[in-house]
Amino acid sequence: MVHGLAIAAALQLFAPEFGVGLIGSSAPYFRLVIPWGSNPVTDHFLSSGTMRICHDGAALSRTAKAKVVATEPDVLALLRVCWQGERLSRNCGRCEKCVRTYWALHIAGVRQPACFDEPFSVPPTRVRMPSHNMSYWREMLRLARLEGDVEAIRYILTLLRYQRARRALRSIRPLRAVAVRARRRPGLANRLFR
Repeated sequence: MVHGLAIAAALQLFAPEFGVGLIGSSAPYFRLVIPWGSNPVTDHFLSSGTMRICHDGAALSRTAKAKVVATEPDVLALLRVCWQGERLSRNCGRCEKCVRTYWALHIAGVRQPACFDEPFSVPPTRVRMPSHNMSYWREMLRLARLEGDVEAIRYILTLLRYQRARRALRSIRPLRAVAVRARRRPGLANRLFR
């Protein structure tokens, strides 16, 4: 909830040389999350007398931004999205954010992005994602279908099905624990399932 403030504070270090600091949007206008640490409603309040802070890029979705980045090979080579890998100066290529970025670039036409050190090899069953990221993947699936990217469609469909199955299993586990306890104590079963 404070990452916008941290970025603005870091940008203020460059205020003597630059009058404007840009904070890239986390989500597009049509999918804003408020409250959130950075958004177009509050970021401009982080400005100072020496630097104006601007929220930038909320007009485009993540996948649309990937299309723009894909047209600039120098920018693509320097792209860093990972915050979970061991080497913070590189993308790990295995976390959910790296996998999502890889497929967004794939849909944009970049088959082996220069921002990843190794060829992509993460199976969809190994991707662990928070539930709020499902919307990114659904949007990418829609765009992959528009682009006719069969490889991306297969991967994303498998990933979404697997994530749904994992969530369903999580909701069943508490019921299974009750059933195990009920088997151990027959009187409990009668009280629970009347």
